[in-house]
Amino acid sequence: MINEKFAELKSKKQGAFMTHVYYGDPDENFSVELIKTLIRNNVDIIEFGIPFSDPTADGPTFMNACTRAIKNSMTPAKCIEGIKKIRAVNKSIPVIVTSYFNIVYQYGVEKFIKDIKQAGAEGLIIPEAVIEESDDLQNYGTMHGIDIIYLIGPYSTDERIKKIVKKASGFLYLCAVAGVTGVRENLNNSILDLIKRTRRYTDLPLMVGFGISKPEHAKILLENGADGIIIGSAVGKIYEKYISKDRIIDENRCLDEVSGFIKEIKDACNKE
Repeated sequence: MINEKFAELKSKKQGAFMTHVYYGDPDENFSVELIKTLIRNNVDIIEFGIPFSDPTADGPTFMNACTRAIKNSMTPAKCIEGIKKIRAVNKSIPVIVTSYFNIVYQYGVEKFIKDIKQAGAEGLIIPEAVIEESDDLQNYGTMHGIDIIYLIGPYSTDERIKKIVKKASGFLYLCAVAGVTGVRENLNNSILDLIKRTRRYTDLPLMVGFGISKPEHAKILLENGADGIIIGSAVGKIYEKYISKDRIIDENRCLDEVSGFIKEIKDACNKE
């Protein structure tokens, strides 16, 4: 499903737009409605985040999202059931699960991969996974049909990039900045260089995340060889304005604002 989606977008001369949501923030019902809103506004891929108590790759917006979700009793098992709810809404949109390794390890690596596949996911991102220690992930991913998506940072050497692309499948996640997720005003030139360097060694789609928050970011990245963009915190910052006492207030207005933002980014992903 991931390969088909990128082929479809390429034929339409569009960049891919993936949006990250921490499931259960601030509660499960809102997450389902948020993801439905993203799908209705033509997001291409859903990045389905499982909340974790110590999300070391995330900035304040997503750290707060994880805290709220866990406070409201969200668990990995409930998240996997949530994937099934998304599949009931849309059977074709690619769903990529993001989880920290502690969750996967405690759940059981093979069982986790098997269960997310059965629930309807196609890929898995573990932010702190390194290629040298990912044999089990790779083997179980291949066995159960889950693409293991690796991150490549702005300071990755060419040698490291070559190691990663040899094992990668689905697509590659290029980090626009070093550090944690979160909205940034401007793009660093280092990400444009990273796109060019990575492209030398692979034909896999290159998706850029970390700090992407504006239509102009999307345009610049796509014009410089990226196949798509990933946005998460920018959406989180919109809906957190509507959170009071760990609940969404004025949900319709909130989702309307999210829709407007998503439409702007989606329009910017048109390469023509």
